[in-house]
Amino acid sequence: MKYYKTSFSNFVDYLYSTFSRIIVGSWKKRSLGLISLLIGFYVSSTFNSYMLQVISQRIIVVILLILFIEFLVRVRNYMFNGKLDLYLNVIDNFRIGIIYAIVLEAFKLGS
Repeated sequence: MKYYKTSFSNFVDYLYSTFSRIIVGSWKKRSLGLISLLIGFYVSSTFNSYMLQVISQRIIVVILLILFIEFLVRVRNYMFNGKLDLYLNVIDNFRIGIIYAIVLEAFKLGS
């Protein structure tokens, strides 16, 4: 039976290559990735709770977090430029943790 390269098979190959990096690799890379993800979630949740008590405007707090995420993207692209894979992984997982906390807060509010 022939194996044809369809768009679905390309998608499955992409998913496999993405998720295999999570499972396969050194313990240092996996543990730093998980720790940075959890730290990003914790920092975002703490910042969100603190700023809501100080400002009491949810939209301003979310805008500040999104600006911080964009700052991390600019720093990632400018400073590292694909040279240091471990640091890029840590920064990306930190951003994912922040975004997860924002989305979780939105689901808690029902919006």
